[in-house]
Amino acid sequence: MTIKQFNEIVQKDYIDKDIYHSSKESYPLMKYDEEYGGDEKPFEKIKFLSVGLNPSLTDKAREELDKILSQTSTNRVKELTDYQYKLKYSEQIQYFKQIDNFFTEISGKSTTFKDNVFHYDFCQLRKTDSKEIKSTIKEKYEILSDHLLKIIEVVNPKVVFIFNGFLSSLLLEKGCFVEDEPDKDEGCYFIKGKENKYKVVLSNQLSGGATSKVHRKFLIWHSKKLLSS
Repeated sequence: MTIKQFNEIVQKDYIDKDIYHSSKESYPLMKYDEEYGGDEKPFEKIKFLSVGLNPSLTDKAREELDKILSQTSTNRVKELTDYQYKLKYSEQIQYFKQIDNFFTEISGKSTTFKDNVFHYDFCQLRKTDSKEIKSTIKEKYEILSDHLLKIIEVVNPKVVFIFNGFLSSLLLEKGCFVEDEPDKDEGCYFIKGKENKYKVVLSNQLSGGATSKVHRKFLIWHSKKLLSS
């Protein structure tokens, strides 16, 4: 499956399953860069999948999105993904700076966030209100978790990092993993039905004070140990 096909499946499912209403939503769904899987961005280079809750909207992001959407363009999806690319890599917001620093610390200069990490949001609705998005995620969990499994198979990472406490707890509650406790040998979780193929690390969000310095140091130590096993 290509990223283009994945984007199309997600959009169709969100409309069919009554998650996204184009007439009611101010902003389009999050779309992923369709250049992934090609010569410039081969999946073979991707070592990690980092997972957040959803693409939230800052005031500045709203302004930028409004500019893009107000223009007459035949390639608006590309312009939106280019803007998202900028937030992740060239003009990083704090959220992505923390993730970038984390992967540098666990892997050294041999791994970069830009080239070796695919970042995915569990829900593609562009929302800021956490109460609203959490209720949607709980209600539509089955289809959203199916999309997560699809993108994991497409990207085929060595390790999946869930960087959100609410989502980590929800995945456990819904029985996403082989066991409710970390594997006694690896210290990570394994996705049910995937024959221990994908290692999963559960954590809080790295930015905004959700993860303390003490917990972050332990997470880095644990991740390094996991990668060396």
